[in-house]
Amino acid sequence: MKNLNWIKENLIEIKDTNIPQLGDNEVLIKVKYAGICNSDITVIKGKHISAKPPVILGHEFSGVVEKSNSKNFNSGDKVVVEPLESCGKCEACVSGSTHVCRYLKLYGIHKDGGFAEFVKIPDSLIYRLPDDISLLEGALVEPLSVAIHSLEISEMKFGDNVLISGAGPIGILCGILARNFGANNVIITDIYNFRLNIARKFGMISFNSKQNNDFRAFINNITDNRGADICFECSGVQEAINQALDLLAIKGTLVQVGIGKNNVEIDMKTITYKEQKIIGTRVYAKGDFNKAIDFMASKKENLREIVTNIIKFKDILEAFKLSEKTEESLKILIEL
Repeated sequence: MKNLNWIKENLIEIKDTNIPQLGDNEVLIKVKYAGICNSDITVIKGKHISAKPPVILGHEFSGVVEKSNSKNFNSGDKVVVEPLESCGKCEACVSGSTHVCRYLKLYGIHKDGGFAEFVKIPDSLIYRLPDDISLLEGALVEPLSVAIHSLEISEMKFGDNVLISGAGPIGILCGILARNFGANNVIITDIYNFRLNIARKFGMISFNSKQNNDFRAFINNITDNRGADICFECSGVQEAINQALDLLAIKGTLVQVGIGKNNVEIDMKTITYKEQKIIGTRVYAKGDFNKAIDFMASKKENLREIVTNIIKFKDILEAFKLSEKTEESLKILIEL
């Protein structure tokens, strides 16, 4: 089978390997769509904290069951995969927070993932898609689950003013959910109009921080000088994080979604004087995949709009080059 293998720092190759053999309670999935994530780029560049080559990349994917050693799935089922493997024994797992397991492994980062014609997955990590959700939409369940977990951990209230820092796929998905679950205004900032234009399609108020200087006046005008109640910081960039804290209201909450490349210094005085909160969020908790599927099934939003490119697997190396041109693309899906 064809697959995309991370060989070493800054080197990925298309390889041809044997189809995986199934064990008990495992399912062989024929992958249909797989999304490129910024964390894939981090892995390829050798910047991921724990990934080691070689490994087949890809953790956002949908497909059809090819073969099943599970009583829960049959050939032909449309499915998506929650790509987290927890130990089940550490303090986090025992308390029910398996997504922050001390020994967490991710398919596509630590174990062979979905940029492949076939992938084998334990049945406990597989979710069946309803008939009215396409396999293309199914490839968005994983990033949507990240956004759902971020929204829930924020404890956003009806009528809150929400700021999104970074109009990448996760940022836009956070904004979509915030609007659907009662936010008053959703303001999103980025330096690329290409991405901000997509956010506006979903009713967000956009601000290009490269072309405009006075973001404080912009926010104050919209929020009656209160500032944002919640910020989903999705860039991980120091300047953006400090700006978000400055623009947050008294007792505002910063949800740190983006993982920066470097350590960040912040002004603790702002947090202390305003009694602000900073909350970290990592991937998604158990149950978030079901919530993501239910939201998709509601058809409240056309999430297909965030997919800017669908590229055949044979051109996947070019797709990865395009993914780093953030002024030209948002979510790229590989079609197998």
